[in-house]
Amino acid sequence: MFLRNLIKIFIITLFCLSIFGNIPQDDYRIINEKMKNFGLIEKDLNFKKDFSSNDSFLFKLADTLLNSPLLLVQKREFYLDSIVELKFLKDKKNVYENFTNPFELIDAYTKDVNQILREKIKINVDKSKDILQLIPLLFFEESLSYIYKGRIEQSFGLNVDTNSLKVDSLITYSYFVDPDFDRIKILTDQFKAKITEFFMKGLFYPIDTFLSNGRLFVGDIYSNTYYDEYDFIIDLGGDDKYVNSGGVIYPYTNRVKFIIDFDGNDQYLSTDSFRVSFGSINGVSFLYDLAGNDIYITSNFSLGAAFIGFSQLCDLSGNDYYRSGFFSQGAGYYGRGELIDLSGNDIYYSSAFSQGFGFVKGCGILVDSSGDDNYTSGTFFKHTPLLENDYLSMSQGFGFGLRPRTCGGIGILVDYKGNDNYFSSVFGQGGSYWHSIGLLFDFSGNDYYTSAQYAQGSGIHLSTGGLFDYSGDDSYFSRFGPSQGEGHDFAYGVLIDQKGDDNYTVSGGQGVGLNNSVGIFLDKKGNDSYFTSEKLSNGDVNESRGFSGIGLFIDCEGKDFYSRSGSRDSISWINRFYGFGIDVGFVEEKKEPDTFIVKNDFPIEKIFEISSEWAVRDNSYKVQKARKILLERETESVRYILDKKISTDDGLELEAINFFFKNCSDSLKNKIVQKLQKVEDKNTKKNIIYILSQMKYNPSFNVLKENVNYPDYKIKELVVYAIGELDTNVDLSFLLENFDNGSYRLKVEIVESMRKHKFDKVEYFVKKIDSEKDRIVRQAISNYLSEFSSTLRYMQNVGDLKNYEEYITIYKLISNDKYRYLIKMYKGYLEKISKIEKDDNTSIKGLKKRIAGLIEKDDN
Repeated sequence: MFLRNLIKIFIITLFCLSIFGNIPQDDYRIINEKMKNFGLIEKDLNFKKDFSSNDSFLFKLADTLLNSPLLLVQKREFYLDSIVELKFLKDKKNVYENFTNPFELIDAYTKDVNQILREKIKINVDKSKDILQLIPLLFFEESLSYIYKGRIEQSFGLNVDTNSLKVDSLITYSYFVDPDFDRIKILTDQFKAKITEFFMKGLFYPIDTFLSNGRLFVGDIYSNTYYDEYDFIIDLGGDDKYVNSGGVIYPYTNRVKFIIDFDGNDQYLSTDSFRVSFGSINGVSFLYDLAGNDIYITSNFSLGAAFIGFSQLCDLSGNDYYRSGFFSQGAGYYGRGELIDLSGNDIYYSSAFSQGFGFVKGCGILVDSSGDDNYTSGTFFKHTPLLENDYLSMSQGFGFGLRPRTCGGIGILVDYKGNDNYFSSVFGQGGSYWHSIGLLFDFSGNDYYTSAQYAQGSGIHLSTGGLFDYSGDDSYFSRFGPSQGEGHDFAYGVLIDQKGDDNYTVSGGQGVGLNNSVGIFLDKKGNDSYFTSEKLSNGDVNESRGFSGIGLFIDCEGKDFYSRSGSRDSISWINRFYGFGIDVGFVEEKKEPDTFIVKNDFPIEKIFEISSEWAVRDNSYKVQKARKILLERETESVRYILDKKISTDDGLELEAINFFFKNCSDSLKNKIVQKLQKVEDKNTKKNIIYILSQMKYNPSFNVLKENVNYPDYKIKELVVYAIGELDTNVDLSFLLENFDNGSYRLKVEIVESMRKHKFDKVEYFVKKIDSEKDRIVRQAISNYLSEFSSTLRYMQNVGDLKNYEEYITIYKLISNDKYRYLIKMYKGYLEKISKIEKDDNTSIKGLKKRIAGLIEKDDN
């Protein structure tokens, strides 16, 4: 299970990168090209947007992107790999690989992590306690400070004096923290990979023991309930319940905690909104759930939330439900917080500051690899006095700093697959506030983005926000702007949608540079609709501080609709001198996307595997390339297919085999014919016959004929179908030997084969349609007879018509312009059979009227 899931996430990541890897460069090129049309160059976007002369709280990447906006367009996937995957920092070798004792391994990991924490966090125990008391003040206004100061300690029974502490103290203490905890993430991932190897063998029984750095409990495969008495929990199965567990609150708890749960539909619960669970303050925690449909209902500061340190929640499979308070579900302050969900249709629900939230010098990440997911945030903090009936979200790929004192961090939400729903109220969905970065990537699916304000690729006050949607018919709604590719107050916002028929609704937005900012909006493909109600929209700016920023709106292809006059399909426009809009077709070069993971020298097994993927949308390029390689290496391919894959029951693999034999040389086509002569296995025989039917390979006729009397009726039906697909002039009379005793399906295939070959057995089938009891067979015979002019002659000799299909046959025959002459030749017979009798049913009466109508029309 563990290895399979790791392979799955690796394949999904490679799949997305291989398909979309060249897209950022294309976007960069398009924007540059359209800017040049308006007389702009990239440098025009790069005006200085200073944060502060004090570098102590300078966020260098935020500064770089603010002052070079197109870097994010051009290198966004590089940043994604660097930050989320640490792709360019990971050690090649697992430092824990050689451990043979799991308890020594746990001791080594916790020792290594504690050492890094001591190096990175130079804060003594007393100041660490002060930090705990002050944390709530970062989220609540001063008038409520008397309620929330010290609230975290109170949640586990401690009462502390908080009167002398102010939030400025917390900011001062932060000077003594180096927020780079990437090394801990690398060690944690390596530790998880190794420790799961030991316990997958099933050799351990319940254990309760103290190790060097904490208490370990190893649970059995039955349902258990765990509380916060353990530092390390490894549970081997069962539907378990974890209550107030896995939370690091240093110095009141150990500095490193973890939970590993191998299987079961588990519950992870908190009993108090400030009882830190499955998260960390001033330490390291991780929760690793390998299987099951799990429920997470937890507190603030939970589910992959790190406040100074590192915290990770990784759920590998199942349809999961996440519900938590603020600062949760992948949130970081002077640390790195991650929530990674590998598969399933999941629900994410939080109050605020979550779902990929980067606070001061922190990194918050939420990655969902597949499934139709729902994200909701913004249910607790009212956005008063501006929007009294709406809530703050600060979530779903959001970066946030403390204006005007400190920079923020970087928040990222990545969703790779599925039709997803995103709901945030105020601030969210690839947005940022005060010298921060917020990014949302959605790689596929028909998605809905809904917000109240400041969302969907919006940068607010010296910050950068970006939303990048790669495919699907999407809907974007924001009740107010700034939203949808808009920057406000020396900021930068960008929204890029690659393709799909999309709908955009916002009061004002879509490529707007507000108050000395840069706003970029790019929609590359699809028939799109744009609804706005304010003047500042669709590529616009205002003037502030004596100059304007830049607003850029680009729609490349499709038949588009604009609610705003002045913005129309297939034109360009300029608003207030520095707001630029263009709707014009963009002709993409006809070249295959870079499919670098399909190499000519891959093992033939790998080439065949890729050839057997779904050849849909952009993935078709990769599949086509793999199939081309199969043909280039056809001798090796045919040997592999006939030896290893010809018995497959996988429809996609069969499709790849079909493609190969349709296009390979005739000498290799003969090999599959020869294989049919020798094979005894029913499934293999069935596959070969089906492939021959798709190949329409005439030299296979004799071998197919030999199999007509095969005892298995399904194979017999398939053989007759395959013969019918050939283009030959052969005697098919032998097929009739199986007609009388055949199933209705075999009878239909026999009739169809003869029809396709225009093989004349009209007299035989005129008698059969008269006597056949199965309607479906009569219908097939009717289709056959209606293509032969001699049918009327034989039907006249049979006598009275007995069934509906006989009338259908005559009507279809004489209504065909090719055989209209038969009306005159057989007028007397046709008039006789078209007379309505009192016993005729409604269907036959209807056809008799039609036949009579054709006779009358011919007379005139």
